[in-house]
Amino acid sequence: MVEMKANLWENFKKMPLILKFLTIHALACLFFLVSSIFPHNSFSVEGRAVSFLEWWTSGAGMLASIFGILLPLSGFLLIKRAPLARLFYLSSMFIGFFSPMFFLDGSKYPSVYYLSSLAIVLLIAGYLFFGKTSKEYFTSKEGLHASA
Repeated sequence: MVEMKANLWENFKKMPLILKFLTIHALACLFFLVSSIFPHNSFSVEGRAVSFLEWWTSGAGMLASIFGILLPLSGFLLIKRAPLARLFYLSSMFIGFFSPMFFLDGSKYPSVYYLSSLAIVLLIAGYLFFGKTSKEYFTSKEGLHASA
């Protein structure tokens, strides 16, 4: 267990700066899960304060929990250099950006929201798969500790 933590830390240190940022962002999304599960007085749906019950019955609690699981898992996979880590991260981001279209009233979101969201996902995809430093991180065998 201690060796696995050390290996993960070594992989994280070898990450290029932008990939570190994306990974930290993904891991920090665990907050969505924690904040959805524990009742508090700060729930909001579409800018309107709601109760814990309304948070869950509106679907927002479930969506936040899903992202609170998917994105941290994708961050962990990025650190492990898992073969499908980049696709998992991009899929999680895509689901996060486009879920209002399917689970909430997507018509309330202007089309520029969806276009800019798609542009962000495509830019990140370009970086993860075609960026020199990112590509080297995922294809390099030097210091690779993904199996630990």
